[in-house]
Amino acid sequence: MTTELRRFVRARSIQSWWRMLALRLRFVEHKAAATYLQAWGRMNNARAAYKIAAQEAKEQAKMENQLAALQKRLDDEATARSKMEAENAALQQRLMSVG
Repeated sequence: MTTELRRFVRARSIQSWWRMLALRLRFVEHKAAATYLQAWGRMNNARAAYKIAAQEAKEQAKMENQLAALQKRLDDEATARSKMEAENAALQQRLMSVG
């Protein structure tokens, strides 16, 4: 009877170890799958945020270029106006001296 009992205890121990191993492997697989899903979700969030940031940077650069163009145009017009006023003053001076 004792040898049969020992055999039963050893068989139960082996079965318990086997169940533990199977559950451990399944746990490791589930953990890896969860990690993969989290990384995939973070990647998609980062990709969306990057697209938004890139679009905003592009719009900002476009606005800065427009601002620079308008500033240059304003400066050119101011220079032209100053030049015309100087020419106008010179013409007024000539008219006064002639008449």
